[in-house]
Amino acid sequence: MKRRQSSSRAADPTAFVEIRLSHWARWARVRRNFGLGFPTETRENKLRREGAYVYQGFQTKLPDDKEAEKTEQAICEMPVKLKEVVMKYYLQSGSVLQKADELNMSRVTFHEYLRMAKYWLLGKWS
Repeated sequence: MKRRQSSSRAADPTAFVEIRLSHWARWARVRRNFGLGFPTETRENKLRREGAYVYQGFQTKLPDDKEAEKTEQAICEMPVKLKEVVMKYYLQSGSVLQKADELNMSRVTFHEYLRMAKYWLLGKWS
């Protein structure tokens, strides 16, 4: 008797890339101020509130995160369109449709570029 193959999809080879990109996005939001004009609070207060800084005398230090820094470096090396999609998807609020519209592409094309970016990173890190 033949066994039926499972109908579930094979494990996604880019799953660890997604985890790493999500980690990078959390790290990047702490370091960047995406506000327009003047921020509603100082960076120091924002970092203190989020628990992302260590105050030592007169110095304010962000925590080191080598993995997030390496991820950012890899994103900077990506082809322009892939980089734009990754930055929009992970760092900007709003729906995928809004983000795709801002890049003058369809939602399907946006997702395809995002998929290509993940495979690009997978190749770089393999």
